[in-house]
Amino acid sequence: ALGRPLPGIATSAMDVSDGLLGDLRKLCMASGVGATLELDALPLSEALLSRYPSQECENFALHGGDDYELLFTLPADCPAPRGSGAGGLPVLTRIGRITAGGGVRCTRGGVEVAVSGVGYDHFR
Repeated sequence: ALGRPLPGIATSAMDVSDGLLGDLRKLCMASGVGATLELDALPLSEALLSRYPSQECENFALHGGDDYELLFTLPADCPAPRGSGAGGLPVLTRIGRITAGGGVRCTRGGVEVAVSGVGYDHFR
């Protein structure tokens, strides 16, 4: 239901099924752009954080598969809809921005950090 209003608003969209970081890289490659992913902005549930260390939770979000979330881009001046979803997490979360060039750069607290891993690989 969330994806239905996206045509005509979103400038790109895909599902996250092979890990956020890997799928964001695919989206950027297909669009000929880069991205800055703000790791501090990743929506992590309190239930997950109460069970695992925060770094492991971040790894789950970046590299885990089969979440079937939507990853999409909106123009910078387009306000994102608000509301709460499952577990009190926001329905939509701004997690970064599209940049010129290529590749995905990750930041934490505004500082670039190296993140390894590519997500689920169906052919590995």
